[in-house]
Parts: sequence; structure tokens; C-alpha cells
Amino acid sequence: MKPIQPKSEGHARAPEAEEMDGAEIKRAQKALADAESKYRQIFENAQEGVFQSTPDGGFLAANPALARMHGFDSPEDLMRECRGFEFQLSRRDGEQIWVSVNARVVRDEQGRTNYYEGTVLDITEQRRAQEKLQASEERYRDLVENSHELIGTHDLSGLILSANQATALALGLPLDAIIGKNIQDFLAPEFVARFDKYMERAQTEGGTRGLMVMITNSGERRIWEYYNSLRTEGVVKPIIRGIARDITEQRLAEKALRESEGRYRELFENSRDAIYVHDLGGRYVSVNRAAELLSGFDRQEILGKHYSNFIAPRNLKNARENFCRKLDVPVETSYEAEVVCKNGHRVPVEISSRMIYREGHAVGVQGIARDITERKRVQQTLQDYSRRLMEVQEAERQNLSRELHDEIGQALTAIRINLEWIRRANIAPSEALPRIDESIDAVDDAVRRVRELALELRPSLLDDLGLASALRWYVDRFAFRTGINAQVVGDIQRANQIPHEIETAAFRIVQEALTNVARHSFATHVSTEISQRNGELHLEVYDNGIGFDSDTILNGKSTAVALGLRGMQERALAVNGDISIISQPRAGTHIMLAVPLKNTLR
Repeated sequence: MKPIQPKSEGHARAPEAEEMDGAEIKRAQKALADAESKYRQIFENAQEGVFQSTPDGGFLAANPALARMHGFDSPEDLMRECRGFEFQLSRRDGEQIWVSVNARVVRDEQGRTNYYEGTVLDITEQRRAQEKLQASEERYRDLVENSHELIGTHDLSGLILSANQATALALGLPLDAIIGKNIQDFLAPEFVARFDKYMERAQTEGGTRGLMVMITNSGERRIWEYYNSLRTEGVVKPIIRGIARDITEQRLAEKALRESEGRYRELFENSRDAIYVHDLGGRYVSVNRAAELLSGFDRQEILGKHYSNFIAPRNLKNARENFCRKLDVPVETSYEAEVVCKNGHRVPVEISSRMIYREGHAVGVQGIARDITERKRVQQTLQDYSRRLMEVQEAERQNLSRELHDEIGQALTAIRINLEWIRRANIAPSEALPRIDESIDAVDDAVRRVRELALELRPSLLDDLGLASALRWYVDRFAFRTGINAQVVGDIQRANQIPHEIETAAFRIVQEALTNVARHSFATHVSTEISQRNGELHLEVYDNGIGFDSDTILNGKSTAVALGLRGMQERALAVNGDISIISQPRAGTHIMLAVPLKNTLR
């Protein structure tokens, strides 16, 4: 805007000139007002804080943005209460903020400072970001220093620039003995020769990973697994940053595991017993060569198939029950079964198996199937021998019983008859008559004893009336002789005649059981139950005596002699029977016999 010049006394101005000057003044004034309005709009609506201040720091003017930064409702409140400014400010509500102030000095024509004017930018978020970055760097530094991983840097020549404490511990040296040295000073000789290729890869590929062998301060060779990367930004010269792990123990464990697996595989493949693994679904996932030889199937014909394809149908129930037992309790189970071979033949095997666990969860079953054909043959031979022995023994008993009854009994009877004749004939002196009467009584007692002994050796009721009648007769005599309450429960139809050898075995087992009750149990009650069901003869004897530890005695864990119990087992085995003898101290004894009759009925 041009200044208005005063009128000169010696010059007169034309009316047109005066009108032109007035119009120019108005235009200038309007332009000035428009500029001030625009400046005011910018000042009022700026997002940055704008102010004017006196030399001593007092505010002359402030915009709303600056007032908001300080927590005031209006610029007037700010100028009224604030006498100064600083880079960290407290808002009216107490919140701390950071600002960036850009100011300039406004001077008069003489160069004196009139006021300051400038802008203020809220940099709180920027400062917070810087603080977070600093905290992050501190955490990173703490992580590096306390990490179990080996972390460090070196330049392209191998000079170590930094290393963490884990690296120092791994090498057995203090950090100041590591930093400044060359990494090649710690490499095993064979890896020093590869260092140039290692650096070439790091620069061309931007990083490398692999294994290297380091030599510790004690001279020990340690295997490190490393990952390195090339860093070129933010550094004066390129450097290599690396992270490594000492995997020496891991490698030793892996080697031991491989050796162990090799030994296992060798045993697995060369075992004479069939070894298998199947999953929880019952499908085979691994079998050895012996399994192929046993079954006649190739390995590929077995893998993926269910075990039910190779076990005789009559054994499947037992196989499933043993499988379920292992699922419930982590035990090894053993049972006998028959393997159905490819050619249709059946091979008896003994199967021992256990559950396989991974991370505490059952994942499959590992088992061994041993061919017991020879054992079964020997068992059958022993069983036949035992049966024959029992038959011979019973025949001898029968002969001895007959001899006692017929020969000895008849001789004693003849003696009694002669003594009776002498007494009646009155040919003996009177003083001999008492001796004759004593002799007759002695002969009667001998006859009675011979008869009882003959019945013990072979009860005639067993041959004449069958097992049930013979047992009732024997149990009644047992109760009369011992005073123990004894009884027989149940019956067998005589029409369904039981083979002679089975009746004899059952009678002898009851006879031995009652003998043990009388000798050892101190029982007051004994019961014998007999029945015939499902094609089997069932016999049970139980008493309320003091009992004994049957598991310890029968399984050879005790030095006690149990000939009677062994005899019962042998008699049951001789007729293909199954006998269980269960007893516990102070819990009585329970004997159970089951003998199949299906293929042995007369």
C-alpha cells in the first residue's frame, strides 16, 4: 500500500486525479482486509500451534490449536495463564505432551526485538514412538545378552565385532578375549579351509546356514548349527550377523539313537520269533522276516491288514480282551492262539504284547508271536503220559482193592470162621476162650479196615452208580470221620454217562481237596458243587478255612511242597480239563474244575 502524499500549495490537482487516487486507496484497503482475513483463517484453523510472544516469553497471540495442545478451552485462557513455553508441556488436565517450537524474531526499523512469532507442532506421538523404539532396543539388547543362543557379528574378514555372554560360555573364554579376534581363530582346521567359500556365499546369497566345528578354550571340539545374514544398511561397512546353537549333545544323542535303532532293526529282522507292530485300529504297520516265515505271507500281504485275518476265529475273543486290557492298564499281556497260515494250516503261538506310547498317548501295540508247536507236542506227550500213568495207577488201585477185598478179606473171614468153630466145639481149655473172643474181635476189626481201605483205593459206587453217587457217599463218610459240616450240591443225570477216566479224575480231585481240608484248613464247613452244562463237567470245592497264598505256592515262589495241589493239576491236565485253585490267608480256598465232554462222551 502506497503512502498518501500531502497536497503542495503550489500545485492544483484535477478532480479526475483525485477520484483515481481515492479508488486506488479503496482497492488497497480491500486487498489488505482480504489478506488479513486469509491470514486470520489460516491462523485460526491451522493444525499446528501458532503464537506471537514478547522477548520475555509472554504470549501476544495464540491460535486455537496451541490452546488445545496446552489443554485450554480458548487462546485467551492460554495467554492469560501461560507466561512461558518449553519442549515438554503440561496440559491443563495434567497430561504431559511434547512440542516442537519453530519461532523467529520480529524487529523494528532500528533492529530492536519487538516480539517472537512461530509455530508449535505436537510431537508427543513421535516422542512416544522414539521411547518405544529405545525400549525395544533395550529389550533386544537384554534378549541378546541373556539368550541361550550364541549371537554375534563379524566383518567380512572374520574379525569379531560383538558377541553375547552365551558365546563366551560356549567357548570357555571371557568376552574381551573373543571380541577383536578373528572367527577363524576358533574354527576347527578343516573348517578354516572353508572360510573363504563361506564368506563368498554370505555375500552373494545374503546369508548362509549350516554346521561348523569350533574349538573351545579347553581344546574340545563342539558342533555349532548357525544362521548368518549380511547387513549393509545402517552400517559404515558390511557386517555378518549370526545366530548359532551348540548341538553337540543333540548330535551325540542322534548318533546313539541311530545306533540303537540299527541294533533294534538287526534284532527285529534276525529274531527267530515273529515280531509285529499294529496301530490302535488293529492294522499291522510293521512285521519282521520271521513273521513272513511263520505265516507264509509276504510282508506286503500282511501290512495294512487287520490282525483278525491271521488269527483263528476261536481265539479272536481272547485277542480282543487282551487288547482292551492293555488300553485300560499299561501291562504286558500273554496268551496262546493259532495263526492261520497262507496254506491254511494253523500254527500254535504264544503272543506277548504291550502298548506303545508317544508323548503319553497310546499309539499302537508291539508284540512277539513265538511258535510253540514243539512245546504243544511235548505238552501233549506229557499229557498222554500223565493220562496213561493215571490209568495205570487207577488200574493198580483197582487190582489192589480187589486183592484186599477178595484175598485178604476171604483169608480173614476164614480165620474168623475157624475161631468161631473152636469156641463152639468146646475143645479149647476154658482159660483160652477169652483169647479166642479177642482174636475174633481183632479179625472183625481187620476185615472192616480192609474193606475201608479197598473202598478208598477204588469205590465200587464209582463204577456201579457213577460220579454223583460216589461223591455223596464219600462226602458223608468224610463228615462222619472229621466232624466237619460237608455236603454235595447239584447232580448229574446218569443217562448222560461221563467217560470213566473223567469220573475218576474228578473223584480223585475232590478226594485230595477234602484230605487237604481235614489236614490243614481248620475249616468248619466245606461244600462240593457238581453240574453238567455247555458240554462241560463243572466241579467246585470251597471251604471256610484259614487258606493259604495259592499264587506263591503254585507259581514256584515258595519252598513249600504242594504235591497234593500239583496232583490235582496233573489229573485235570490228563483229561484236558482246566483247574483253578484260588486261596488267600484267612479267606478259605476255592477249587474250580471244568472238563470238556463234547468229544469224549461214550
